[in-house]
Amino acid sequence: MPDTAVTLAFGDGDYRFWLGLPQVVELERKCGDKAVFAMYDAMGAGLGIDGTAPVYLGGGSAMVTEIRETIRRGLLGGKTGMVDGAEIEVGPQTARELVESYVFPNRRWSRVCTSLGRFYTQRSWASA
Repeated sequence: MPDTAVTLAFGDGDYRFWLGLPQVVELERKCGDKAVFAMYDAMGAGLGIDGTAPVYLGGGSAMVTEIRETIRRGLLGGKTGMVDGAEIEVGPQTARELVESYVFPNRRWSRVCTSLGRFYTQRSWASA
């Protein structure tokens, strides 16, 4: 796996996130052919850093679909997680269930954005 993958606490465990070219192409398609770099800028506009931790400051122009799909595609690209000490495989169904359970509207927006901020500030976006 490329060195841009990151492992982050998310939902019920620790999951690997990675956006490779296949995930980026599908993300752009799913989000109305919006460029991944435009999504990156829109998501980052509402985030700040408090010490070393990302925080949601409000604002930003990212759409909910862009945020949900970025997290889902990152989970699919990462392929694995660790839950209760056991490694699990993350496929389409698991990624969908994680997003449904742990991303807005089922979790507070500020918590989702803080999770996204950890993803955003790490090296999980594939280099072009």
